[in-house]
Amino acid sequence: MTGHISSSFLRMVLLMNVFERVLLTLSLILVLVVPDGEVLADEACQIDPVSGQITSTGNCYIEPDSYRVFIYEVGFCTEPPVSPTTSVAFDAGDTAVKLFESGVDPLRLEVKNGESLLLSSLLVRPPDGTYTHGYVILEPKVEVKAHAKFSRQLVTNKPVAEGGGDLTVAPNTTCYSRSGSMVYRYKGDPKTAAQIALSSVDWGYTTYFFNSLEPNTSSYSSGGRFLVSDSGKIPVSDIAENNIGDVTRLIVIFQLDSAVTRATRGLDLSFNVANGSTVVQTVGGVLTCFNGDPFEVRMRVR
Repeated sequence: MTGHISSSFLRMVLLMNVFERVLLTLSLILVLVVPDGEVLADEACQIDPVSGQITSTGNCYIEPDSYRVFIYEVGFCTEPPVSPTTSVAFDAGDTAVKLFESGVDPLRLEVKNGESLLLSSLLVRPPDGTYTHGYVILEPKVEVKAHAKFSRQLVTNKPVAEGGGDLTVAPNTTCYSRSGSMVYRYKGDPKTAAQIALSSVDWGYTTYFFNSLEPNTSSYSSGGRFLVSDSGKIPVSDIAENNIGDVTRLIVIFQLDSAVTRATRGLDLSFNVANGSTVVQTVGGVLTCFNGDPFEVRMRVR
């Protein structure tokens, strides 16, 4: 897939100690990826260094203030896991070693732009051996928080709760991502789904759901990523427009050719999270729309 840079890396460094436990460290590296042909951001926003205003006249992207992902399970395998289909459920297999399992509710990871985060979560150290695959099970959503100041007048939408209709935003106005707004990857409408807030009182995380793994196309699977129902299978039903439908989990399977030995000092696990904050100026002021290739996973043993 060709495209511009526009998504984020959530880097998880797993440090092992003598008690065969692993301390999880997070740092954020912003690298955005938006495919060619999309109607959202084409390039990074131009920002005046003195006023902090966005001076770009077209759609562009900015770095979010912070974002959240939700993880159920992380594991390694010495044999390929069984990929889910409409008739076969995901199965990590008998060789799977769970590094982390959250239980009923996922672990929410909240990462602020440019900061590293130490978590108290302890993960089980994998036994020595050569692991060929890994997997991650996540909730199929990302939450993003962002703010921006525009240098020109914009016309956007008022939320339905505030009467709807057009809202004129004056130049030099600081705008915020609106708490609780929802955007869907398939047929999501950023103009009506993620209106900006003009007060920090309404500033919060905009939720983006993955009801498809291809933008504007129905796709429950793509490149080792699978959207599944509670059964662990790909839903039989068609993808619901602007709705999560039967999808409850996002499973990522990745190849891993790494040996864990007594000399292993740590494991670097990176998630390529597609959550760039897009400033959509051609259809009104919108701050939190996401695109790109969600949840590419990379692993390195040190």
